[in-house]
Amino acid sequence: MNRSLQFISVLRTCIAVVALMTFGNALQCFVDPSFLKNRLYTNVNDDRGLTSRIVGIWTLTTAILRFSCAIDIYNKPIFGLTILSFFAGFVHYIAEIFHYRTTNLIPSSLIQIIVSGISVIGLCCGYLFLDKSKTIQTIEDIEDSKRTTFSKYMKRKSS
Repeated sequence: MNRSLQFISVLRTCIAVVALMTFGNALQCFVDPSFLKNRLYTNVNDDRGLTSRIVGIWTLTTAILRFSCAIDIYNKPIFGLTILSFFAGFVHYIAEIFHYRTTNLIPSSLIQIIVSGISVIGLCCGYLFLDKSKTIQTIEDIEDSKRTTFSKYMKRKSS
């Protein structure tokens, strides 16, 4: 396996792991309305949980987008939107800490900044490898591959 395919494979796995964590965060926002106040937005007073539900919808949407990218990493529009979602998250957390001051530099906000920043860099590097690593197969190639596999399987069964 060449380097570009290896990088894309690792990138796909990392996106899937981050998507899974994002999905978990989204569920937490709906299950426990005080989750965000206790863990991330420490300087916000939101007794009704509206902020938690809004952030929950946002994180659920990004989780779905990231899962889509991990499944179909060669789809450039989805890939581009995934980069933008990580970039938007990065800018959001930087703004919340330094401009709006709704949170402080605590471990949970630092983790969000680090993960989104590294993801943006990794996805931008991955974008350079997309065309190099993709192998285009025709329908005939796929059918030939199926026939070859099937004939090998049948030979083993008859032996």
